[in-house]
Amino acid sequence: MKKLVIGLGVLACSSIISANTVTTINLNGRYALDCSKEQAHALSYVVGNKSIIRLLAAKQKHAHFKSEGLKPVEIANYHYVQTRQYQGYRVDFYQQNQKNYIRVKNTGMTNFFGSQTQELLEQCQTKI
Repeated sequence: MKKLVIGLGVLACSSIISANTVTTINLNGRYALDCSKEQAHALSYVVGNKSIIRLLAAKQKHAHFKSEGLKPVEIANYHYVQTRQYQGYRVDFYQQNQKNYIRVKNTGMTNFFGSQTQELLEQCQTKI
């Protein structure tokens, strides 16, 4: 009986804690103008916690994450999430209708990632 009461108490506490926890947004993954396999190399980035990789027709170029104080850049109708600074690149993360988007901006003197766009890139869905 004592174990039953303790078990019910733990269950009640865990359900209260889980109801109050904030769900985290998974921002890592592939972002592109077109998520189809045929267009995988056309302005497509793989964003991670520590690096960003640009897919360039089977070639990969990457930059490493740098931690700096960055000011948010707001976009109308999009919810600003966060900004990450990489070696020569700034990536602003946004959300709209439960979808994630990024804007990649070159901050260096040269752009070894190749072509750029001012359009937001959508996070491509991954199949589990």
